[in-house]
Amino acid sequence: MQARLSIIFMIVLIDMVGFGIIIPLLPYYAKFFGASPLVVGLLMASYSLAQMIGAPILSRFSDRNGRRPALIISSFGAFIGYMLWGFAGSLFMLFLSRTVAGVMAGNISVAQAYISDITNEKNRAQGMGLIGAAFGLGLIVGPAIGGILFAMGGYSLPGFFAAALSLTYAFAVTFLLPESLTAEVRQLIASKTKIKLGIIDALRMPRLGSLLQFRFLFGLAFAIFESIFSLFAQYQLGLSETVTGLVLAYVGVISVLVQAVGIGRLAARYSDDRLLFFSTVMITLSLLLWAFSPSLIVLVLVMIPLAVAGGIYVTIINTAVSRSISPNQVGAALGISTAVDSGTRVIAPVLGGYVFGAVGTFAPGVLAAVMTGYLVIFGLRRFDLR
Repeated sequence: MQARLSIIFMIVLIDMVGFGIIIPLLPYYAKFFGASPLVVGLLMASYSLAQMIGAPILSRFSDRNGRRPALIISSFGAFIGYMLWGFAGSLFMLFLSRTVAGVMAGNISVAQAYISDITNEKNRAQGMGLIGAAFGLGLIVGPAIGGILFAMGGYSLPGFFAAALSLTYAFAVTFLLPESLTAEVRQLIASKTKIKLGIIDALRMPRLGSLLQFRFLFGLAFAIFESIFSLFAQYQLGLSETVTGLVLAYVGVISVLVQAVGIGRLAARYSDDRLLFFSTVMITLSLLLWAFSPSLIVLVLVMIPLAVAGGIYVTIINTAVSRSISPNQVGAALGISTAVDSGTRVIAPVLGGYVFGAVGTFAPGVLAAVMTGYLVIFGLRRFDLR
């Protein structure tokens, strides 16, 4: 099992480095083609919208046909998306590139389903933590590589490099990663006349439905923080782009450490529900403190509990979802969960930006804290905190 965990960790890391290379360059590349701030926002939202549609489809495909075929398809799809970026000669090509990449971004939920297949109740959270750590490391390393490649060859070179990483990902899955779905599970799926799990079906399930509602509000609050943080840093504290980037990298490092090192020990001692509740209380207080941070020093201190809470949440919510459903529908459930999270990333930039401009720099943090504060009450009523 450990060997397969290491392979899936490296595969997700390669994938997320490619993603991280592109993201920081996106607003500048769009502006190069004359995009307005609104169009830039729509371009960023197009990826999440495509992911929201594609993730459940790819995950259900993996339930029926295996994790490896789904991962291979997504890697070649990402290759096409990055090549479109490299050859982009218009804003339309950028939209097409991000849409294709978004449809294929359901590979993360497939990787999570793979982890669920090869782990048991005892060590699943630790396995999911590795996925989160790979995700976070990619978003730390990728932007640095992207900046270097841009300096060497403009906007096209980072796209071609990310495409090459996607091909590396495809070959790694093909030649190094064994299939995780057992013959028994395949027979179970084949014997079912109806295994399709839609979002309405999922929401009607007491346990899974509660977790999806939780993921939506928590994810929306955290996405508001992520999408508005740079504006807050600029307008409220007067921080430069460099300092803002360093603070976000600092948050990423803390989150990665929590997921790679701490989550296994926490999950061995506390239940999923208690960890979700604990992270919600912590992030509610952190968001309020962020909203009214008067200086860089205070901001740096506030980011510690916020990053810890985010690291716990990202890992445990996926673990809890995988445990709430039968084995033959794990992929579908994780795909729906990913789609719900993607939906928050469509809404958050618009909602956060509106209250930032209409009310004040503190408003996004307060709004996000109100959402997670409601989840504290929600957790008290729906979760088993014994």
